[in-house]
Amino acid sequence: MADNADIYRNVDATLYGAEWEGSWLLNSNVDIISSLAYVHADNDTDDRAIAQTPPLNGILQVDYHQAGWGLGTRLRFSSKQTRVDSLSKQEVGETTGFGTLDLYSNYQIDQMFSLRFGIDNR
Repeated sequence: MADNADIYRNVDATLYGAEWEGSWLLNSNVDIISSLAYVHADNDTDDRAIAQTPPLNGILQVDYHQAGWGLGTRLRFSSKQTRVDSLSKQEVGETTGFGTLDLYSNYQIDQMFSLRFGIDNR
């Protein structure tokens, strides 16, 4: 018999977290948007972390817009993940922190059509 089955069961758990999101209109053409999120999850029954709980992560985004067109950039970031459930087959293990940069732009052709393009680093 193959040992590749996932087994799910109910456990006592404690989860807490926080999210913060804000946006600022720097002037009539520039917006700044940011967010942070954090979750801490414990499997109280087995005294270990709960698998696949994301570490501290967020975005910082700057958008510039004028009549008919706009452009922007977004920094996505995540801290390193050290709280993992090594017994779970769903867990990939500890990960390093990272940051990625997205670039994008848009152009309003007329009232019905717009053109959007960009580079997403996910």
